[in-house]
Amino acid sequence: MKHQTLVPLPDTTGLWSIHQKPKHPTIVEIVYGDEKGKAQIAALHTKSSYFRMTCVNGAWGTSVVLMPVVWLHRYDGPMQGAAIRIMSVENCDEALCIEFTGKIAGLAVVGGLRILPPSETGIQALVSISVSGDAILDDTHWDEAFKLVMLSSMHLSDDIFDTHHATLGSDTIGIPVPNSWIIHPARQASTFGLAGGTSTWQRGRTAPTVTIEFPNPVAIAGYVAFPDHRANSDHVALWAATPSVVRDWSYRITATVDGSLRAAGIHPTSGGPAGQHGPPS
Repeated sequence: MKHQTLVPLPDTTGLWSIHQKPKHPTIVEIVYGDEKGKAQIAALHTKSSYFRMTCVNGAWGTSVVLMPVVWLHRYDGPMQGAAIRIMSVENCDEALCIEFTGKIAGLAVVGGLRILPPSETGIQALVSISVSGDAILDDTHWDEAFKLVMLSSMHLSDDIFDTHHATLGSDTIGIPVPNSWIIHPARQASTFGLAGGTSTWQRGRTAPTVTIEFPNPVAIAGYVAFPDHRANSDHVALWAATPSVVRDWSYRITATVDGSLRAAGIHPTSGGPAGQHGPPS
């Protein structure tokens, strides 16, 4: 997909602005605030559909993969990180609304992203996805066959991380050693997330806790791959999936920064051991 020229943003509230990052035009920077207090609070990677949000004084951390992740029948692994094209950008009351399209595994995707005004410690976005077309999915990996949304992050150790542990409903789950499942078999829940915190990687700032909320319970699973030991490379993944292609769905993303999680200061109460050279996703 060629680098696109962004649709001009109508200046109706004067608080939102959006532009392509210089020298990296596939990264769209989203800024909120007036002339006295503008700050970048989100980034959308059109090359891969990775989307990140943070607060005014927060660090960058866990990404949300907006495009579906698809594992086709007799295919060697999941297809993920499909490119998107931004079709429209507009102010919706006080929110910023972005419409995008993309294609993956023969499926056509139309998505809507509604980013709500941030507070000092949190920001939310509403996502809606519609899919057309057909694909034959791998029936031996039902909890990976069609991922509705995936969180992607990094945990190299208890002192170098973007995520410290996972959450599933009210449960806390530690990040296990590489090449291990975080959750498997899949468990049903309507909310799941990756908790952030402060480590040496953030240099004094706090990575956000990113939570996904569905209207109804869905199957949640997650995995830690082997890291390449670059702190800027993800290897922790947590996702919602179904065994078949879904036509329409929606969910809420919440990113919060409260500074309460600090390196080596949290001890998860369930799940695998945290901090044993956990992975970056």
